Amino acid sequence: MWDNGSTNGFEQFGWDGKDYVNFDKNHMVWVTRVKWGEVSNSKRDQAPGFNHHVKRYLEQKCIESLKIYLKVGEQELRP
Repeated sequence: MWDNGSTNGFEQFGWDGKDYVNFDKNHMVWVTRVKWGEVSNSKRDQAPGFNHHVKRYLEQKCIESLKIYLKVGEQELRP
């Protein structure tokens, strides 16, 4: 959560010390910086509804879960 109360989720993967793929929520596509990531990106982008599911997860469920973890963690870490 940012200082102004806003939230933002993201999904990215790495392989062998390099960025592999990440999800661009604004354009609803997967982006890669490496040639060998293009095949998996095209498969993800062609799967019906998959990108919508990922966006919904990142904007809702992921944020809700993180808030719960932060609340529990904060309670557990206080003396």
